[in-house]
Amino acid sequence: MTDFVQPGTPIREAADVPTAIAARLAEIRGILFDKDGVLLDYEGTFGPQNRAVVKLASGGDPALAERLMVECGYAPGVSRAAAGSLFAAGSLDEIADAMVATVAPDDPAALRRRILDAFNQAPGRSVLTPSCRETLATLADGGYTLGIATNDSEQSMRATLAPHDVLTHFAFTAGYDSGYGAKPAPGMALAFFEATGLAPREVMFVGDNVHDLDCGAAAKCGLTVGVLSGTGAAEDLTPRADLLIDDIGVLPGLLAPR
Repeated sequence: MTDFVQPGTPIREAADVPTAIAARLAEIRGILFDKDGVLLDYEGTFGPQNRAVVKLASGGDPALAERLMVECGYAPGVSRAAAGSLFAAGSLDEIADAMVATVAPDDPAALRRRILDAFNQAPGRSVLTPSCRETLATLADGGYTLGIATNDSEQSMRATLAPHDVLTHFAFTAGYDSGYGAKPAPGMALAFFEATGLAPREVMFVGDNVHDLDCGAAAKCGLTVGVLSGTGAAEDLTPRADLLIDDIGVLPGLLAPR
């Protein structure tokens, strides 16, 4: 273990873990994952769906569609949602409310329902992040209790992960509409502790956005881990993350089997 790692440098092997963090890492028994950008490739899965929903909400008006894309997270000409934006971090309710407010339709409730219905349909395809399938299997086989805490809906979470046969690895799953609140509030993490019997210090929270790390910190998780496989950048995550990693494929090398 090392006593110093340059801030913003991803950890890639156990020898890189700062000494001050190593003891806390050894206590981890459960891992709570964000979904999009962590388990699922965000743009590969949701980029086309985001554009389809914006087209629906705008009624096909190109100028309004561009305004909605920008307000919800895509800079003009950029094909990646910005870190912390509504698309990257907001709940579906928050995204729908923002779109409705911008469009100002004659029947706001009807448009809101159509937007949520469109988001809750499974995207045309969902794409796992590299090594996700193997990583989850290794961690579950190694005795770690796994969970999901996403600001997506529970219906969409299940629809996007079901084709990949990975849901059986999880002892707990929650979306923003599961009754525990949305991140960054700690409700989903607190529910994970209760459902699994794990103490907060025994849980690692892994996410690609600041709201994930804030949720883990608010719940007093033992470690918060930022990943660079999603929409968050190192400069955003480093101030809040105990560890920064490129993607979850690094985790089996840092966590010994229980």
